[in-house]
Amino acid sequence: QDVMWLVKHGLKSMYIEKEDNLNVFKGKMLFSKQLKQNRVHKEKFCVSYDEYSLNRPENRLIKSTLLKLFSMSHCVIYIYKAFIISIINSNILSNK
Repeated sequence: QDVMWLVKHGLKSMYIEKEDNLNVFKGKMLFSKQLKQNRVHKEKFCVSYDEYSLNRPENRLIKSTLLKLFSMSHCVIYIYKAFIISIINSNILSNK
């Protein structure tokens, strides 16, 4: 049941706010840091921006669980068959 939900909806994601000194402008300019850090390097921009990320605790748990299961050789075939059967039984691959 939970596997089907993941197949249909995908992994959870979020935006992480980052601050960096970049060669390209994106996000919001941080003027005070710009004046302090880039007095000599006029080609750089101190910016604050949001970065899309799938790196969440829930997704890390799923990844580590799957890696553990795949490392157990006798479980690989069972997991693969269960995944294929769940995809076949779902409406995700319908020809509509």
